[in-house]
Amino acid sequence: MPLQNRVDLAHREDELLRSHQMLDAIASVQSLYIRDSSPRELFTDMLETLLRITSSQYGFIGKVLPGADDQPYILAYAIIDTTWNKETREFYSGAKESGLEFHIPEALFGATLTTGQPIISNGPVTDSFGKNPSSCHPAIHTYLGLPLYSGKVIVGMIGLANCSNGYDAAMIDYLEPLARTCGQLIQACQNDHERKQALSALRESETRYKTVLETAVDGIITIDEKGYIESFNPAAEKIFGYCHQEAIGQNIFMMMPEPYRSQHDIYLAHYLRTGEAGIIGNGRAVFGRRKNGSIFPMELAIAEMQCGNKRYFNGIVRDISDRKYSEQLLQETTFMQSAILDSANYAIISTDSNGLIRVFNRAAEQLTGYAAQELVGKHTPHILHDPVEAAERAVSLADELGEPVAADFEVYIAKAIRGITQETEWTYIRKDGTAFPATLSVTAMRDNAGAILGFLGIMQDISESKKAHAQLERLSSELSAIFELSPDGFAAFSEKNLLTYANPAFRAMVEFGQVGNIGMSAHDFDCKLQALCISAEAYTPVSAMLDNTFDILHLIHPRPAILKRSVREIHAKAGEFLGRVFYFRDITHETEVDRMKTEFLSTAAHELRTPMASIHGFSELLLNRHYDEATQRELLGTIHHQSSNLVHLVNELLDLARMEARAGKDFYIQTQDLLPILDRTIRGFIVPNDVRKISLRLASVLPSVAVDADKLSQVLLNVIANAYKYSPDGGEIEIVTLSCNKFGRMEVGILVRDHGIGMTPEQVSRVFERFYRADTSCVIPGTGLGMSLVKEIMEIHRGRVEINSVPGKGTEVALWLPAIGSEKRKLQS
Repeated sequence: MPLQNRVDLAHREDELLRSHQMLDAIASVQSLYIRDSSPRELFTDMLETLLRITSSQYGFIGKVLPGADDQPYILAYAIIDTTWNKETREFYSGAKESGLEFHIPEALFGATLTTGQPIISNGPVTDSFGKNPSSCHPAIHTYLGLPLYSGKVIVGMIGLANCSNGYDAAMIDYLEPLARTCGQLIQACQNDHERKQALSALRESETRYKTVLETAVDGIITIDEKGYIESFNPAAEKIFGYCHQEAIGQNIFMMMPEPYRSQHDIYLAHYLRTGEAGIIGNGRAVFGRRKNGSIFPMELAIAEMQCGNKRYFNGIVRDISDRKYSEQLLQETTFMQSAILDSANYAIISTDSNGLIRVFNRAAEQLTGYAAQELVGKHTPHILHDPVEAAERAVSLADELGEPVAADFEVYIAKAIRGITQETEWTYIRKDGTAFPATLSVTAMRDNAGAILGFLGIMQDISESKKAHAQLERLSSELSAIFELSPDGFAAFSEKNLLTYANPAFRAMVEFGQVGNIGMSAHDFDCKLQALCISAEAYTPVSAMLDNTFDILHLIHPRPAILKRSVREIHAKAGEFLGRVFYFRDITHETEVDRMKTEFLSTAAHELRTPMASIHGFSELLLNRHYDEATQRELLGTIHHQSSNLVHLVNELLDLARMEARAGKDFYIQTQDLLPILDRTIRGFIVPNDVRKISLRLASVLPSVAVDADKLSQVLLNVIANAYKYSPDGGEIEIVTLSCNKFGRMEVGILVRDHGIGMTPEQVSRVFERFYRADTSCVIPGTGLGMSLVKEIMEIHRGRVEINSVPGKGTEVALWLPAIGSEKRKLQS
């Protein structure tokens, strides 16, 4: 056989094979549809066949749906899994049951939707048909899009991608039978879906109708043309006492008393013959007869319905026994109203729609001094009001409502007409001309159609409550002022453990915001407060503290402080718990003073005990033993020396105590020159023939100072004496006068400089502590109270002390005092 013939034969065999594959695919899909497979199973099988016979890598089959923006989109029935990471796998897994949607009209498959024609793209990157469906989608090298039609309407689409040999028109012709079948199946699936939805809606409607019948509060009875009962719902069973089985097939007249019973069949026959209706299409009140023979009032509405060639009548029955009973009670209620109005504590005034008073109860008479007969039917409530106030209120209401309001009866009902119920304070005028404040609440009374029938006003005298409110307001203001000015902190919590108040002192203690923390929970409050305390210290939550107890908080932020925290519960008179108030007192200074007092007493006791022990011991020796005259004199000298030290110590302690207690009140401070005081002090201190000299460098002119000359002289003596004592090897003592501008004020200074043993920085920092001595050898005499006295006296003079010292080189002590004015005086030498 020639080669060309063999090629043609092979080509025809290939075409035949492909035709068989196509027929097999169509048969397989049709078989699946016949077996009622789901659209997903049906089109997944078809897609696998398409990929196989076209040698494509990717593909999808979907139906076309209209979008909200009039742009059609694809809902995929079947699609090849193209996931490549966790995110795309989760997306595909979540959407594969409901179907993936494609809404990108400019993508490749969008061209098929917009043109309605098959699309071939063997170069999507450069093709004019647009971009890939998604920048995250695997690369598409070749693409074929086939529209699926049902008649002339495009109902779906096939998309195939990545055929290694590309796609051509012959492929479209080859796939045409399968595409036509696919379009028909999509339409068939859609029809099935709509049919199932309609069937489901029918079932739902039937269920709803049955539910209405079974749950309706009114009895619903259906009868045929002859009056025999066809349906009898549970509400009808309850109303008439017959069960469903007893009623079905029975004539409806058995549930009617006379004369309705004997007339029913005649009436029904007349209607069927003439069409003249009485009750049919209308409702009316009639009487029914229960199974037990009792007669009851009911409302009956009858409607006619046509079902095929037969006519039926639906009756809706409502038992109105309770309503009739209520109407019977209405008269009793009306009589009771008068009694209620007369016994009410509130003044009740009602008017008609024009404002004329119709009801004026006894409380209104007592409040206003008018009798009801003076006002009812004659006046509006405007007669009871201050006309000036009414005019002012009319202006403000006009602004509020945006329309004019008359200063007559309208001003009281303007809001009630608009459906606004509001309690407003008014000034009422009694018949005798006296005024009193009262609240008025006005309501518009309307009929069922919403038309205003009149107005009801409820008035209450608030004279006493206003007095009580004013008193409460004053008390609240006083308490608020106390809390605001109190140096101690207060924090209040509601019964729900929410912070309701924190005064300025507390906010300053813990740096809470002014209002930002109000409303915070007790837990958040504890967290914030605990963060300010020493971390190692046990903290008790505010909710755990018992009433009338206290604890101590050691703060390190915003500054080191010690707070005493106590709590008191708040209860109403009836015992109801209203919340708790926490009181925070800064006891840092008190604690420090207590500590200093303890240390002072301990040190003072020690300092006093030493000379007293010496005096006691040596005097005991003199009393119990005999010594020669030289030894006795030596022991008595020791006793005298120690007693002198004791007297000096006690005097200095008394000086300190007196100054602290009197806070400088016994100082005789007056404006005077400084140099004479300095001259007297130095002259009184210098001992004749003393080898140590005092070198003076005094200014000739210095500002005046306000001082107690004797106290300042005492300060100078202490400082100069220290300079002598701590210069054991001699050395010159220098005294220099200075002046400077410090902290915006002029100051005068006296500098005492020695060249003695000096002090370390640690010793300088403690030099003002009571009983502290830089020399611990006990060789240099002293009590350790001198510099404490110096500091105390200088502070009372609003002055300060500066100390500079270098170990082994000496010490400088500068006494600074504020100058008086700027006038300088020249001193006579």
